[in-house]
Amino acid sequence: MIFGRFWRSRPAAIDPMPEIVGSFTSLGNNCEFGLVQRACGVEPLGLFRFSRTELALLIAALDTDFELFGSPGDLEIYPDGQGRPSCRSRRYGFDYLISDLPADQDAAKFLKRETAKVGFLKRKLLEDLGEDDRIFVRKAAADETDDDARRLLQSLRRHGRSTFVHVRQGNAVTATAAEDGLIRATLPHLAPIEAAYDIDLESWLDLCARIHRLVRKGPADSLAAPKRINLLARSGRRPSTDVVEAGRTEPQVFGAYQEAAQLDPSTIYTYSAWLWVPSDFQGDRIGAAIGHYRLGWRDADLTRRDCWQRVWVSARIPEGFRTLMMGIVVSGPPGSRVWSRDRWLEVGLVPGAAEPPRCTP
Repeated sequence: MIFGRFWRSRPAAIDPMPEIVGSFTSLGNNCEFGLVQRACGVEPLGLFRFSRTELALLIAALDTDFELFGSPGDLEIYPDGQGRPSCRSRRYGFDYLISDLPADQDAAKFLKRETAKVGFLKRKLLEDLGEDDRIFVRKAAADETDDDARRLLQSLRRHGRSTFVHVRQGNAVTATAAEDGLIRATLPHLAPIEAAYDIDLESWLDLCARIHRLVRKGPADSLAAPKRINLLARSGRRPSTDVVEAGRTEPQVFGAYQEAAQLDPSTIYTYSAWLWVPSDFQGDRIGAAIGHYRLGWRDADLTRRDCWQRVWVSARIPEGFRTLMMGIVVSGPPGSRVWSRDRWLEVGLVPGAAEPPRCTP
């Protein structure tokens, strides 16, 4: 068993990104942006934060102040394609998963609760729409066009002079003020509907920072990242060889128990490392671990071989831990081998900017 020691105790820098990301309001089309907010440690209330929404029906609802959404007979509880309990609007098709429906729950009572919740969130959204400084974000469906974005902006502007961000798939992170109140944005990766958790958090944070500067007219360096500080005593500057032991059937963690008592439970920390995945690697996953906690993460891209790539995980550490295992997780048959180096623990939602190592293992 290996124990590590933190290098020094530093006051946590105040990261503005959780507050910025939490101030945006999602308009669908699925729960990806809601999961981005969760990965940032913020949980704002939102009518469509975890809902699927079709654009034409969303516009119809906005144009009628959501009058029929949640009205008597509108909501129904049903199992989705994977058998998970969900709630759906018969009129608009808006639907969302229900995570806390017990098997023995009286359906009528539960439906009454959901109706009350929709009513509250609907009123809140209408109030937010009337505030001119609000920023609304929609991840576009594959068939949504620029004209669709203008139509949705027009419906939003019935209620107030808020800003609407229309996010589509592209080759890079971009945010362009197209016309009054409309920002056209692109991301290099958008999570598929069936795997909304597959978010590119680093690109989303970059986009949110760009939008914030566009709307608030801040200087280009107003959200500059602070200097990186490694909280680990040993960062592993030299490549280490990590080989899955014989007889293992579960993923193996290559790391050390780190002193955790001094970690602030309200702060988000990120653990990262550079990995070299050889061409003969036969495993199915390589990632990073801070105990079993995680908010955001990036696992190794196993289609990339014989080059350096960075894996990371971010988490809040609850109180009560004296030590906590932090390291690289490898899932593969015995003998599976990877190289790792430059392990960092730092304050932040994602790891700070860093160049890949120039050496080879």
